[in-house]
Amino acid sequence: MESKKYLIGPEIFGTYVKILKIVLSVVTALAALGTAIDASINSYGFFEAFLLVINAVFNAAIWSFGMVTLIFAFGERRGWKVSEEEPAARTGQKPFNRIGVAAGMVFIVILMAAFNGFSEILGYYSTPGATLHPLFNQQVFSGYLLYINAILAAQLLFQASKLVYRKWTYPMAAANLVLNAASLALFLVMLGDPNLINSGFITEIAKQSGEAAEGVKTALSMLRSVLYVIIPAIIIFDTAEGFWNASRNKIK
Repeated sequence: MESKKYLIGPEIFGTYVKILKIVLSVVTALAALGTAIDASINSYGFFEAFLLVINAVFNAAIWSFGMVTLIFAFGERRGWKVSEEEPAARTGQKPFNRIGVAAGMVFIVILMAAFNGFSEILGYYSTPGATLHPLFNQQVFSGYLLYINAILAAQLLFQASKLVYRKWTYPMAAANLVLNAASLALFLVMLGDPNLINSGFITEIAKQSGEAAEGVKTALSMLRSVLYVIIPAIIIFDTAEGFWNASRNKIK
């Protein structure tokens, strides 16, 4: 008898539903909050703001549903099976923590939603009037958005694969290495772009702090120098940890 074809098969459907519920609840709540803040800044009326929030929640729900479904549909085609057995009892191997994996997926989806839908409201709000001074130069930031989305989508797929493979292996560690290298390269390029930060943001920070604009630029330059050290160190540690765990998980 020919086996049935599923978009998402019964082996992974339960995990799919759990992840979908978490992602939908978090992303729609943040979409509502972000839109409400934006509506308040732009002094929209109640009815108009309400419609904007409903539209944002609906779009966020559709986007989240599509993204999670696409990831698990891909997994179904790849033959993913989420085992309930813990490999530690049989081989002494350390499995991935499912709560941690789910939290990682939610965090990635939040980043994607924030960068794609709310990057313009990330900034400094001056008073009176809660005037917004965006952190990013939106024209420059939009040029990076395709690469940001590609890397985050790959990271989301990698996190989902942890639910299937259950533990670190050398192929998993190698995939982590490639993703970390791509993430680090994009981060370094963006960090070194002098036009990424909105000049109006720097001017307003200088005005509110009583410092000269050059002083604020110097402080940002020092922050960049610190990030040039900290972020690569974190990524290198994460990559090395993957290979270390893979070596420990290898069945002897």
